[in-house]
Amino acid sequence: MTVRVRAEAKIGLRLMICAIGLIGLFASRAVARDLIWVTVEGEAPVVAGATDKARGQAIAAAERQAVAVALAKGISVNTLLVNLRLSGNIVGAIPFGRVVKKKILKEQLVNAANDEASQQAQRFHVRMRAGVVKETGGEDLSFHLDATINQSVFKDGDELEIHIRSTKDCYFTIFNILEDQKVIRLLPNYLSQKNFLAANESYIFPGTKDHHKGLRLRVHLPPKRAHVTESIYILALAHPFELKSINVREGIFGAFNGQTIFMQDIIREVVGIPIANRAEALIQYEIRKTSNGI
Repeated sequence: MTVRVRAEAKIGLRLMICAIGLIGLFASRAVARDLIWVTVEGEAPVVAGATDKARGQAIAAAERQAVAVALAKGISVNTLLVNLRLSGNIVGAIPFGRVVKKKILKEQLVNAANDEASQQAQRFHVRMRAGVVKETGGEDLSFHLDATINQSVFKDGDELEIHIRSTKDCYFTIFNILEDQKVIRLLPNYLSQKNFLAANESYIFPGTKDHHKGLRLRVHLPPKRAHVTESIYILALAHPFELKSINVREGIFGAFNGQTIFMQDIIREVVGIPIANRAEALIQYEIRKTSNGI
């Protein structure tokens, strides 16, 4: 009996090992099927001869590009625009992606503007084959923004003031979505680089310090319009970010040429950030003519 029990135990152990092996095999195949493979490139400047640091930054840039390329094609910009107009909920609808496999195809130092004598002009360039996995879910319901403006209906020329409070530490950007499809970045700007908000900190934009710099927000009607509806959109993430497609306008604000371009840039920025580390707020308001028609 003792021998038989031991034999059965050994058989059971073998079966268990076999089963675990099969599960691992199926899991690896499932991961392989879920991977989205892309070939991307990344660059970073070499500062003070720190080649290794530049290499790491170039690889990180390539990984961000890989996630954006792999997942952005499957996201409908039009659907996000509808969600934005109706409820302001867009970042929760953008999946999170990460690079789980990568192979460096080529890496080299390159000189900008053919200036071979200047190390300051050097950049580290990598070309990479990356496998990206798409993940959904994981929203953090405790991370949210409380945002309001000083009134919901403005007359032409009135000042607008934005009040923001976050339940968690975050980095944020304020956008103004106009009725003509343009999107203006209000903050950060040339005069104010404020974009970190501590948990439960109350922040007003423009605040007293902004006023001392001559920065005020005044709403204006487009020509030949008696009434328009516009929006303030606030995007908050758990770490610093930058929307690089913004072109500087008037030395203060950055402007997107249209909401579609704006949404594409949001997708590129957000897809590599876990859903739990995102929050947003949308506030709509009206602008009307003054009583004397000015």
